[in-house]
Amino acid sequence: MKRAHEVFATLLDAIRCPITTDYDDCPLELASKDFLGPWASGLNLSASNQTAWLQCWESKGPNCNATPPGRINTGLVATAKILPVLSHHNRSELALALAMSTAFPSWGWIVEQGGTSLWETWSGKPFDGAARSCHNQHQDAGGLQWFHDFLVGFQAGETGTAFESFIVAPAITTSPELPAMRGSYDTPRGPVEVSWETSAGAFVLNVTAPPNTRAATRVPLRGVGGIHALRCMERDVVLWHATSGSHMHLSELGTGIESVVAVDGGEALQVTHGSGLFALRVEY
Repeated sequence: MKRAHEVFATLLDAIRCPITTDYDDCPLELASKDFLGPWASGLNLSASNQTAWLQCWESKGPNCNATPPGRINTGLVATAKILPVLSHHNRSELALALAMSTAFPSWGWIVEQGGTSLWETWSGKPFDGAARSCHNQHQDAGGLQWFHDFLVGFQAGETGTAFESFIVAPAITTSPELPAMRGSYDTPRGPVEVSWETSAGAFVLNVTAPPNTRAATRVPLRGVGGIHALRCMERDVVLWHATSGSHMHLSELGTGIESVVAVDGGEALQVTHGSGLFALRVEY
């Protein structure tokens, strides 16, 4: 028992830094990916280290000193966290660049090498000392949930059970690299279908909500190039229109729509509606 105790005491000392209260004793020279798993899992990361971590990814890559920008080299735990953590902190454009990269290491690089499934390692080569490496493993696929949650924009709501309520809020709607998205999800109450498309003149979002559900759907009031919206419609009904400057005016509510509220400092419009097909169009 004493030997086991000594072994575990040594291990505890080795991992004590990543589970301290605020990480202030952890040097940022640690690969910044080492901060990611505990932070995304709910442990506290000081505001200064949060800022440094995000700036590090934007300017220097995931190791702060070794990997070029726009590259990903996280592993089994952190790969599932990196894209949603970036989006939760308003770095969705950076997350998209990582997701679409074909430079090594990346998901796209695996495709460029002829891969048709995810590999056990980014390179496809065995770990040190291993006899072989598997070319069909899901362990680095966790981050792909981000495509569903932030690109299509569908997430479970904060109230109710079994998707009684849900949110539709695409995180990226003005990137030339992503002009449209489409997705569906089979909830216990029926399928939710979401599709959106953006252009210089309009943003179109279609949401099909199953019976006995309530959705909070967000549409952007800023289009390509930062131009502000002129009006938002649900089919032929004008829900909102701009009057002068940044002022806004809410118009009549369409059938099945409970409320229309400006959110995010007037940068988006939240349309709360019930079940059925809702076709929203923002014109710029």
